[in-house]
Amino acid sequence: MKEMKNLIKLRTILSAFILSFALLFSSCDNDSDDDDNGTNETGQSIAEIAIGNDDLSTLVEILSLPELADILAAASNDDANLTVFAPTNAAFETVLTVLGKSSISEIPESVLLDIVEYHIVPSVALSTDLEATSYETLNGESVMVSLDNDGVQVDGNNVVIADIEATNGVVHVIDGVLLPSLYASAVGTIVEVPLFSKDYTILTEALVTADLVNTLLDTNESYTVFAPNNAAFEAAGINSLEGLTSEDLTPILLYHVVDSEFPSTQLPARTVTTLGGDFFLSFVGDDVFINGNTQINAVDIQKSNGVIHAIDRTLVPPANTIVEIAQDREDLSTLVSVLTSPDQAAVLEALTGEGTFTLFAPNNDAFNNISSLIDGEDGDDLTAAQITEVLQYHVTQGRVYSTDLTNGMMPAMLNGETVTVNIGDSVTLTDQDGGAVNPEPTVIEVNINGTNGVIHIIDEVLIPDLNN
Repeated sequence: MKEMKNLIKLRTILSAFILSFALLFSSCDNDSDDDDNGTNETGQSIAEIAIGNDDLSTLVEILSLPELADILAAASNDDANLTVFAPTNAAFETVLTVLGKSSISEIPESVLLDIVEYHIVPSVALSTDLEATSYETLNGESVMVSLDNDGVQVDGNNVVIADIEATNGVVHVIDGVLLPSLYASAVGTIVEVPLFSKDYTILTEALVTADLVNTLLDTNESYTVFAPNNAAFEAAGINSLEGLTSEDLTPILLYHVVDSEFPSTQLPARTVTTLGGDFFLSFVGDDVFINGNTQINAVDIQKSNGVIHAIDRTLVPPANTIVEIAQDREDLSTLVSVLTSPDQAAVLEALTGEGTFTLFAPNNDAFNNISSLIDGEDGDDLTAAQITEVLQYHVTQGRVYSTDLTNGMMPAMLNGETVTVNIGDSVTLTDQDGGAVNPEPTVIEVNINGTNGVIHIIDEVLIPDLNN
């Protein structure tokens, strides 16, 4: 990620600063005679200055993270000449409060590293040398120094202790944390939530890869974002973004964004139109589900340009009709064979035409057992009209997700008959005759979302009244 992982540029000159921080791991002379304000006798390194100053302990904590051990080990202190703008503990506390964090450990290490590098200039500049101009830092961006009668400011933050000279450079203590442009722009917007959270690193990476960050930074717009955390991506089978391009990720991400603001109290009753297509809400008591499988588990994270609702499973927009989905599944090949036979053209046309449908799809094993349901006959003994009745008895109009099903519900099927939904340890279906023909088929897979409906897989064929 260009904005977040520009960690290589100028790193070789980090040298003495980084290596000297390794002293935190190896040795630190706690008996030094330095004063408590971090002023430094000749011969102290930048690390010794920071370690000896209690007001810089948060900065030291960041630089001592185990995740940065490789950088510490690889660094060399030869030829290092650095200027470090060192934020006080109070400065970090202010940032944590703004971000709603209780600890620096809640922020991703990649973000912390990017921020720390933004505080380091690869040359030595005493306060008397500083000019009102920009200085390039180790993360590749530049800080802006300004001068007035009150002293020196860096990106608007005051230098409160200047010119703490070290053997490998100089430290200026500042009263604010410097944020690179991406992070500064994100604070207060809906981008802030994923960007500064360890729980949303996959979402952040996806937004950067798809080049959607600037879109969501726009404070002239209002958005609702249904935000999946890392576990939500994994629940949807997305464990890594490796190999995924912007073209792959953009439709998925846009399916989580609405271009208007919907607090939880104003969510639509059913259909939500996102930038990537429609999804569908189900309300079960106080719980809200999307497309049957995804639950909204935290609501109303309010930011300046919109609101975020956290979800427990990444949403993937449907790409195929329910018939196309069935055609792609080996376990539904018998159903597809029957449905696409010339005698069933009318049923096939209905399922691929206008409208939305819910298909209770018998798997291949269900068709293998059909003879036990129709007096020992197999499916080949049924007339075309009877097969049409059987197919229609598995379809109801509209999208009915598993979260829409209720115990005792009796949806009308396309053949005019009904089935009864039974909800216990599992979901079963009872035919119109109370199970006289069928046992109770069990729903074994739910909420396979299509562009024109939803599929639930069942383990027995539903047999309507074939004596009409």
